[in-house]
Amino acid sequence: SSHAILAAINEAKDAQAKGEDRTILFNLSGHGHFDLAAYAAYNAGELKDFDFAAGATLCDDAL
Repeated sequence: SSHAILAAINEAKDAQAKGEDRTILFNLSGHGHFDLAAYAAYNAGELKDFDFAAGATLCDDAL
């Protein structure tokens, strides 16, 4: 998990150095058990396509 935090910090420092505004998202999961079901669904070909454009709208609305 610490590698995800460090990557987010590095991105923030890079944005600050470049004078850029950035939204930085990262996933922090304390237990791999929760990821296993997603991997099983992926390997079984059971994941559904996600409409990222619609998801972006939902995120924008939430912010």
